[in-house]
Amino acid sequence: WIRHDTGHLVIQNFDEASRPYLGMDHALCIFRETCGDVVALEHNGDLYSCDHFVDRNHRLGNIRDRTLAEMLDSSVQNDFGRKKADLPQFCKQCEFLNLCNGGCPKDRLIDTPDGEPGLNYLCAGLKKFFKHTQPYFRQLAALHQAGMPIEELSRRLRAQEAESLPKAGRNDPCPCGSGKKFKRCCLAKALAV
Repeated sequence: WIRHDTGHLVIQNFDEASRPYLGMDHALCIFRETCGDVVALEHNGDLYSCDHFVDRNHRLGNIRDRTLAEMLDSSVQNDFGRKKADLPQFCKQCEFLNLCNGGCPKDRLIDTPDGEPGLNYLCAGLKKFFKHTQPYFRQLAALHQAGMPIEELSRRLRAQEAESLPKAGRNDPCPCGSGKKFKRCCLAKALAV
């Protein structure tokens, strides 16, 4: 994606991870500091705090009895949204806190390494993802701040990749060992748009 499709194809996980680097708020509730604006409305008119919390404890009311605005602005719903910020110390000290904000509360099922409850069970994978993508999103942010199109990052990465390829003539066997000519294998991939 980063080498060939930046600016052409939107992948939600990448888009969300890039937003803080670009000075933007998260669009997905799972990564926001607070939650509670993605409610669930059932067929009978019952409104719940979140589509992941459709239970008696998170029922805000019924649209036949109260307006949506009343229920969304209720102290119960506001408290629900603010509780997302109740994180274990492990999360509060994490270098990627602004990228995940603890994730969705429904996923906070395990204990931290020091035994504190409330760690997102996806934490280890999210950290690997954020660590791997960080250099690319920093470059993306620098391009954005310079007023350059984000497609420029793809072009630069492809150029770097082409320069780092083993030196071989166009008609030489590809150094990767595929048996194909270099021009029909790795060189073509590196130069592809």
